[in-house]
Order: sequence, then C-alpha cells, then structure tokens
Amino acid sequence: MGRKGKRMEQLRKIVLTIAFYIFIGIFAFTVAANQWSACGLLLLFLLIFGIQKIRQKKQTQKRVPEKLRMVWLKIQPYFPILLFTVAFFCRFIILNILKIEPYSDYYTLLTAAECLAGGKNIMAESPYFQMWGFQTGFVLYQAVILKLFQTEMMLHLLDCIYTSLICVWVYFMGKDLWKADQKLPSILYAGYLFGIAFTGVLSNQHLYNFLVLLGIWLWLRNDCKEKPCWRVYFVVAILLSLAHIIRTETILILLAFFLYELLKIRKKEEILIFAKKLILLLGAYIVISQGANYLVKVTGLNPSGLENKNMLWKFVCGADYESGGRYSERGGEWIGDKEAEKQFILDSYASLTPIQWLDFFGKKINNFWTQDSYQWFSKTMEETDQQENGFSRLFVSSVKFVDGMGYLFVFFFALIPMEKARKQGGTTRDFFIYLLFIHFFVYLVIEVQPRYAYLARILLFILATDGLQQGKKILQNEE
Repeated sequence: MGRKGKRMEQLRKIVLTIAFYIFIGIFAFTVAANQWSACGLLLLFLLIFGIQKIRQKKQTQKRVPEKLRMVWLKIQPYFPILLFTVAFFCRFIILNILKIEPYSDYYTLLTAAECLAGGKNIMAESPYFQMWGFQTGFVLYQAVILKLFQTEMMLHLLDCIYTSLICVWVYFMGKDLWKADQKLPSILYAGYLFGIAFTGVLSNQHLYNFLVLLGIWLWLRNDCKEKPCWRVYFVVAILLSLAHIIRTETILILLAFFLYELLKIRKKEEILIFAKKLILLLGAYIVISQGANYLVKVTGLNPSGLENKNMLWKFVCGADYESGGRYSERGGEWIGDKEAEKQFILDSYASLTPIQWLDFFGKKINNFWTQDSYQWFSKTMEETDQQENGFSRLFVSSVKFVDGMGYLFVFFFALIPMEKARKQGGTTRDFFIYLLFIHFFVYLVIEVQPRYAYLARILLFILATDGLQQGKKILQNEE
C-alpha cells in the first residue's frame, strides 16, 4: 500500500470512528427515550438465558427441540418466500383493519393522480405543484396505476409488495454481502409495526426505498466479485435515477456511493476504476433525471418539470427551535419568499444560546432517531389524549413498548459491525455506515419527522444481520 493508500485508510478509519461514537450516543438517546422497552428487552434476555441454562441441565427434554430443529432445517431453503408471504399477509391485514385515509401532502398527491387518471391535469396551474414540481413523478406513477386498474386498492397492494420485498432485502443483504445467514433481523422487520402500519400510507417512500435498496444490493454484491460486471453498475444507475424521479433523496445515496468508492482507493490504478464508476453512475443519473424533467415540461404535465422551486423550505423547518426541527408554523408565513426564508433561518440560529443549540440538536436527534410515528392512524400514538378510553391508551402503550424493544435490539447489534469496521479493512458494510452517517448530518440541518427515518431504520436492521453473526462468533470463541 502506497502513501496515498495509507492516507485513504486513515481517513476511512477516522470517518468510521466518528460515525461509531455518534451512533453510540444516539443509541443512548434511544434507550433514554424508550426506558420501559429497554427494561423489557433486558428481562427478555435474562429469561432466554435462564431457559437455556435449564435446558442444558435437563438432557431428557432434547427430543422436542431436535424435532423442531429438523423442521426448521427443511424450511430453510424456502425462508425468503415464507418471509415475503408472512410480511405481505401482515401488511395487507393491518391495511384493511386500519383503513388509513390519506391526509396533508399525501391527499394532495392522490387527488392530483386521480384527476390525471381521469383526464384532468390540475398540476399545471396548482401553486403547490409549481413550487414543488418534484412531486410530479410520484403523481404520474399513481395516475398510471389508477388508470390501469381503476382502483386505489392496487396502489396499496403494490406498496405491500414493495415493503414485503424490503424484508427479503434485509435478509439477502446480510447473506450475500457478509455470509451472515441471520434471519432474526428480517423477521423482526417483517413484524415491526412502524413499518407495517406505514405501509398503509400512500407515501412515495415505499417505492423509493424498494428501488434504492435493490440498487444498493446489486451494486455491493457486484463489488464483491473478482470481476465485477459493468452492466450491473449501469442497471443500478437506472434504478437510482428512477428512485430520484419518485423522491428526491437519492442525492444521499449518491454521496454514500461516492464516499464508499473514494475511500476504497489504495492504488493508482484504482483511481481510474473510481472515475469510471462515478462517470457511469452520474452520467446515467443526470441523463435520465434531466430527460424526465424535460418531458414533464414539454408535455405540459407541469411547467416546473421535476424541479424544487423552494429549496429553502426544508431548511426553514429544520431551523425552527420551537417546533424541534419539525414542520414550522412560524416559517409557513414566509413560504415562497426566498429572502424572508433566508432571514428566518439566519435569525433562528442567531437567537440560540449555546445551551439552546445543544437542546435543539438533541430534539432533532430525538425526533428523527428515537421516535416512532403512528399519527396517521391513531392520534394517541403521538401524544396521550385524555379523552381516549383506557383500552386505547393500553393498546398504544403496548405497541410502542414492543416496537421499542425490537428497535433497541436491532440498534444494539448494528453497533457491533460499526465497531468492527473501524478496526478491520474495508468491506461492503462501510457503505451502510457512511449512508447512516450522511443521514445524521443532513437531518441536523433540514426538517425532521420520525417517518423520514424510514430508510435509516432499515439500514440498522441490515447491519444487525452482520452484528448478530459477529456476536455469535464472539460467543463461540471463533475469533
């Protein structure tokens, strides 16, 4: 390894070390915010440990576990199919029980899609779509589905398919990238109510996450081969471009790929490979996204194309101390006025004392990383409503308690590969850490909502597959 390679390795370890300690801190925040779930998880660990000790003493009870083990071995080859089926069933049943109605932006997008499917385009003259033209891509997708199938239920069914396949991606990522045949994280995600219930919301995040995770899986799996196929990289570039048309967060994925590929460089000849990958990825991304933007304009769907005419709005919300970085009612008074929005951002930060800065960032971290969002189907999921009956409050508390246990379990085991990564040579796990790292800093300055952490939480479940594998090796003294 040359001097340049050593510098890159040092820089890689610095980034990974910073990321590790940041997420140690976030994990501590999460434990503090979910104290009862943390206690429940600890008791569950102790219970499992106690049962295991009892089983070791009672050798005569080995017959039943042995039979169960044989059944498990027989169904292992079909696990991905079984996982998808169970995940889809859970999502479809909950969807029909909750009957979640679209609201706010979701209602606006669905209304525009229904009108477009019926032959009427309301986006061309809508102030909302003129300002935020990037929403046009998702409206067009919904309109096509509604036109073909003539029912809103098809949108929900497709979302159930996308989110169920994401459960399968969680399993395949660990198995293909790190030889970690750990099924528990994918099973936990299949039963994670935050993910199950949010599937019923007609959000662009479902299709976006599906496309992005498929692209990540294909790229990293291809990277693991001795002779990577360049066509796979091109396919990934297309997937990310399509994801960008649906939701404009793809820039975070591109930044993570850039950082991942850059910090892999150890030899001079690898610089050329890095440049080729970057040109291929950005080239296809720019051509497809700009081509779609042009088509939307020339066809008259939206004169704004797929552009965001108010880039500052997310920063306005993210700078509001009173809202904790969530939607800003105060900032809403200046929406569309760029100079007023700039001044609002500057004044908001300038008015904060050092203590308030720490408090503000603590609130934003809490709102993004530690809170689950269920307000789309139950008001009491967000805050206790004294008018709700005792059963409703008990149900809400139980859901949060169980979800919190699963999230803490996964978060804990996701920290293990983060710790390993900074001490070992580069692997594909680095990419997931970089992407989480980028999410952390970006959402410190822009608007935060618990639902925006949808992808970040999936990344933690993926890393947990590697963490469980590493933990198993440690327990078995294999290292």
